Amino acid sequence: SKAMKPRGVYSAFHGSKLVTLRPNENELLDELEVLELNQPENLEDLRVQRQIMEAADAERFEISEAMTFPNAIEVCWRTPQRMMERVERYKLMVANASGVVKEVCQGRYERFKVTGLAQSTEYVFCVKAIFDDGSHLWSPSRAFVTKLQGDHQGMRVSSAPPHGHPH
Repeated sequence: SKAMKPRGVYSAFHGSKLVTLRPNENELLDELEVLELNQPENLEDLRVQRQIMEAADAERFEISEAMTFPNAIEVCWRTPQRMMERVERYKLMVANASGVVKEVCQGRYERFKVTGLAQSTEYVFCVKAIFDDGSHLWSPSRAFVTKLQGDHQGMRVSSAPPHGHPH
């Protein structure tokens, strides 16, 4: 077996297929491997398949949560460990309902508070990771809605239970 750098392997789910791109000995990403995840025959297969899915999920570059305020949204994103050392900087993009996209920050942040937003309005966020070799990767986009004025409690939007006490 060839000794490849593990960081050269990229996987993505496409429908029920797991597509894996791996480099050849010349470091070129040219070997495409498609694994068809068929409908499981039994519960054991389902359990294994879910573990595969969850492992892939934990390794995803994504916006993990946001704190919403009347005129601001603080967005946090997480980067898989295997990508960390290669990231040079991030760019956070935000789009409003009319499709206007703005770059709101660039740097080594992993959280950023976007201010000057309209209240009770939906905004779509996306993070671009730029690597030391000039390549880049976009996170999946996520939409969050600012709060109504008068609702002062910052609200946490994530899979984690909310923190803070109601006023």
